[in-house]
Amino acid sequence: MARRLIKRLVCKKPKCEFLYSNMNSNFINILSFDEFETIRAIDLENLSQEQCAKMMNVARTTVQQIYSNARHKIAKYLVQGGTLRIEGGEFCFCGGNNSECLFYRFCQKKKENAPLIIAINSDSQNDIFDLSSSIEIYQINQEHAQLIDSINLVGKTKDERVMILLEREIDAIVCFEASSNFRNQMNNHGIRIFSNIKENNQIDLIQSIKQILYK
Repeated sequence: MARRLIKRLVCKKPKCEFLYSNMNSNFINILSFDEFETIRAIDLENLSQEQCAKMMNVARTTVQQIYSNARHKIAKYLVQGGTLRIEGGEFCFCGGNNSECLFYRFCQKKKENAPLIIAINSDSQNDIFDLSSSIEIYQINQEHAQLIDSINLVGKTKDERVMILLEREIDAIVCFEASSNFRNQMNNHGIRIFSNIKENNQIDLIQSIKQILYK
């Protein structure tokens, strides 16, 4: 009897499902949605393969194989050119109900439109969140954003900074940049990090945050 294939959970569709290079235009490579998901989770979200496996509801060895295949296909596209399409695969989109996922609480609060607690960098002299001298904490949903705390981090150790975020039950961090070690720490606590976000004023920043969180 054939073994039943478990469909892998994929968080959401990629923004870009088609890449084209002028070099070797006849070469076509297909990246499946579940292969894309391992790249997003491991290389972008900085999750470990074990964490990615829980998020996708599969074994770690399965993720290891999917991830290896995905990287090989992307490498071939970068070296040989042609077309890279994202399509197909044995997957289903996650409805935010996977309690094994690190970001389960984040997704549940979004589904229920419950306020999310967001930390942002308010230090204009330092773009790296975990090295900033001050942060602001907002309570935010699709309609409103309210500043609930401003925190001075001068003289705080890295461990003290992490503890401050945990004590305030932060759901997500929105920043321009964060170190890999800090990302790993936040992932271990189920706190999402949205990076490469920077606006000239607070109103535009809050608007950008809403678009990212509730897209």
